This record gives sequence, C-alpha cells and structure tokens, in this order.
Amino acid sequence: MRLLALRPLVVFTLSLLWGVSSGAVPATGQAPSWSRFGIGYVADAPEMLTGAGAYFLLPGPLRGWGLYVDAKFDVNSPAHDPYFLHDSTSLQVQDTVANVEYQYSTNSWQGFNVAVVRPITTAFMAYVGTGYAKERRYDHFRDPSQTVGQLGLFWAQDTRATKTTMNFMFGGFLRMSRYLTFQTGFETRPVGLTVGGWLKFPPR
Repeated sequence: MRLLALRPLVVFTLSLLWGVSSGAVPATGQAPSWSRFGIGYVADAPEMLTGAGAYFLLPGPLRGWGLYVDAKFDVNSPAHDPYFLHDSTSLQVQDTVANVEYQYSTNSWQGFNVAVVRPITTAFMAYVGTGYAKERRYDHFRDPSQTVGQLGLFWAQDTRATKTTMNFMFGGFLRMSRYLTFQTGFETRPVGLTVGGWLKFPPR
C-alpha cells in the first residue's frame, strides 16, 4: 500500500522526463545551463540518514544529459555498537552462550544507486534511476551470567535474514544559489524520502 501511494509521483516524473527528451528542452547543445559537477550529502529518511553522492553532466553529443551516483548508510546500525559481536552470528550465540535470552530484533539498511540526470530549466534538474539495497537483521540478547556484553546485553547479526533487493528512485535538484542545490525525491527500498544538499562546480 505504501508503494501504491507513490504511483502518481512516479508517473509524473517519468512523464516529465519523456516530455523534455521529446522537445520540451531545446535540441542537443542547447539544454539549460547547469554546473558540470556536483557533490553532496544525501539521505533516504528515515532508514538511511547518512550518505554521499555526485552528479556529472556529459559533454559533446550527450550534452543535456548526465549521470548521478550515491551511497547511503544507517548511522544507527547495531553493527556500530561497542557490544556487537563481530565474530559470532545469532545462531552461534544461541548454540554457545548458556541460557542466553533473545530480547528483540531490528533491521538496518545500506544502498547504492545510479540514475540518469536531465536539466529541465536553469533552476530544476530531474533524475530517475535504480540500484540495490541490502537489509541486515540484528538480534539483541541478554546473557544472565553477564559474561558477554555490557551487563549481559549485546548484539549479534542474524546472517540468515540478510536480503538484497532492487531499489527505484526518482526526484529532482532545485538550484538554491550559485553554489548550492537542494535535492528531494523518493525511493522504494527502503520506502523513504530522499533529501540532500549539494555543492556545484563551477558555481553558476
């Protein structure tokens, strides 16, 4: 149901890209002027709140088109916890730690994407693309003897539950100044809002 709610926005973005490629933007070599490069911070809220991306507008015959790439991560992943067991899985914990008690589980994501970029006006540039997202599950345990973890509390990864899925993304870049651009969009895996702040080179 959550994905169905995004359908009108997907249709709108694809229609917009089709329209500009069919003549809404002048012929090759006459597309709206944008800075050739951009780098910035990008996140997929609420699951992946840190990340980085870059775009590059192509020269020559492909002028007016470009490429975009990004990588996003979950800063709150239990894998960063000081009491995460890097050398034992959840299954191994249950087999080796006497009387261990399972508490609860949480999921963590990371994603990598590539997209096609198309300047539409001097203030707006659209993108649509795909990539993959990896979902990992972490289990929280309690060791009654308190020999493992902090006061017996620790994390371990359930490697059996790791999943890799395709992601679809779309959105746009909005020029804020000669130096700064704001990004907003949507992603399907995990479902969330894409937000970002970018520096442009050279400034325009």
